[in-house]
Amino acid sequence: MNQFIQKIINDTLKTPNGKWSRTSLTMVVCLVFALSYLSVEFIYHHKFYIEAFYVLLATATGMKYLGNKDKHKMAEIDKE
Repeated sequence: MNQFIQKIINDTLKTPNGKWSRTSLTMVVCLVFALSYLSVEFIYHHKFYIEAFYVLLATATGMKYLGNKDKHKMAEIDKE
């Protein structure tokens, strides 16, 4: 089980050269914050503020989009 989790971490949160991927880490942190926020709001206030959840998910998605855009731009520069 430990090797399975380590493989998932290496495949999703690290670049091929073994360094941590900033955009992937940002996405994971935003997702954890969003789920934590929803859990805390539901437990203590018995309601959801869905707009805040959407903002955190949009941040994660935006970071992934910008990361992919930057990756493609760097690949084009490397080709030249």
